Order: sequence, then C-alpha cells, then structure tokens
Amino acid sequence: FMVKNTAASFLLIGVALLTLALKGPRWIIVVTAGLVGAVNALTIIEYAFGVNFGTGALLGPTNFSVRPRPAGRIAPLASVCFTLASIGILFTPKLMSKRGALFLGLIGSMISAFGLAAVLGTFGNATLTAFNSAIGFVVFGFGMVSLAWEAEGGPESSPPWMLGGVAIAAISATVGLWQAVVDTG
Repeated sequence: FMVKNTAASFLLIGVALLTLALKGPRWIIVVTAGLVGAVNALTIIEYAFGVNFGTGALLGPTNFSVRPRPAGRIAPLASVCFTLASIGILFTPKLMSKRGALFLGLIGSMISAFGLAAVLGTFGNATLTAFNSAIGFVVFGFGMVSLAWEAEGGPESSPPWMLGGVAIAAISATVGLWQAVVDTG
C-alpha cells in the first residue's frame, strides 16, 4: 500500500529527474524537487521529534495505515530516500560536471540500495516501506546512477565512484537479508 504523498513524491521527483536528464528549464527542477524535499524533510522531523505537522493529510485524509504511524504519513525510509533524491537533484548543475556526477551517482546508489534492502526485507516480516515503493526506489536510484554515468562518459568508461556505489548496494542487501532472517525467527 503506497500512501498518496508517496505517489505524489514519486511523480514530482520523477519529473525533476527527467527535466534534469533532458536539460530542461531549471525552474521545473527547483519547484518539483524543492516541494518533494520540503514535505519529506518535514516528515522526517515529525518522526524524529514526535510532532505532527499534518504532512500525511496534505492530499486529503487517509484512514488506512499498515504500520503504527499516523494514517497517510510517508514511511521513514521513503522520506529519507525522497529527501536525498531532492538534495541530489537540486544541487546538480544543469550542465553536469564530474563532481556533480559523483554526487548524483552516490546518492542514486544509496537510494537504490535502500530500496533493495526494503525489497529483501519484505521476504521476512521487515516492512521498511511498501513493496511497490521499494521497487520504485530501486528503479529511481538506478535512473540517477545512469544519468551520472552518462555524464562521466557513458558505458565506455567506468566512473571512479562506481565501486563505492556497488559497496553501498552490497552492504544494504546484506542488511536487508539479515533483517528478513531476524524477523522470520
């Protein structure tokens, strides 16, 4: 079950990444990624400090929740992934440099790895985020990595940050599998 804010965040951050990839107008990137980043940063603050700013009801009331959290609120892992994606996209220049590619590639690797850990965790009883959200983070993270790799020279070369991204993915996969084993008893 994906809550409304998660679906809207995927849509908006996807538009921002697509606009960045197509070298579109910067204002679209700033508006879409900025909105996603602001809402999800507030959600992280809600979880961290036990307050309720009402972010779960921004797109209307929701009476369904599968976890012990306020109905409609984005999962903590999803909020972290969306906030990271927003930061990565907002701080990437329109004409991507190698430094921008490094930043975008590592953040994309982390998002894919978190999504992979959440997917693997669902085989146990560790629901870090909705299964469809976890798959979305894997795909979106790979999109960020692909864009960064293209800026580094494409498939002909292996970017220097790729090993770090693979290490992050391996560690996250291990944690996800471990969590699944622990939760199944």
